[in-house]
Amino acid sequence: MNKILASALLLSVVIASPRVAAITAVARVPVVATPATAKPKSSKESSFYVGASVGNLSIGGLVGYKFKKSNTQFKGPGTLAIEGRYNYINQYANSMGVDAVGMYPTPYKKLSAFASLGLGFVSFTSVCATCQAIPSRLALGFGLGAQYNLNNKFAVRAGASNFSGLYVAGTYSF
Repeated sequence: MNKILASALLLSVVIASPRVAAITAVARVPVVATPATAKPKSSKESSFYVGASVGNLSIGGLVGYKFKKSNTQFKGPGTLAIEGRYNYINQYANSMGVDAVGMYPTPYKKLSAFASLGLGFVSFTSVCATCQAIPSRLALGFGLGAQYNLNNKFAVRAGASNFSGLYVAGTYSF
């Protein structure tokens, strides 16, 4: 009798609501329905990303990896990433480096603030054959800015750093 009652209940739910995507019915267990418009939340967040930047001092590119919170000891509201960057400053100077980037969410869901700190290598070439060469050197890299996420894949950044000056950048997450 219970199986017949459960089958009749299942049939009436399917006929009554055409938007039902999944229905679970077991004897002595209530019927559970999920609307077709409900999407399961994805637990996979993008980790790798690439980007390009244009600034008043340089143009450049970056590649980064965003750590998932489950893989770190950090339990705050922000995220931590590591970025490798290359900046073409002019025909006589280039820089490359590695930065730790901390992103902190704002009350606006798509906007976040970030700060970066890292180590870079600046290489110089001589301006002329008789000029004194400037030695290449290691330098501390740091910066601040904001990122606006256009969607899950694309984001736009605006910031300032000691290697790029003021810049805008676009990133793509895989």
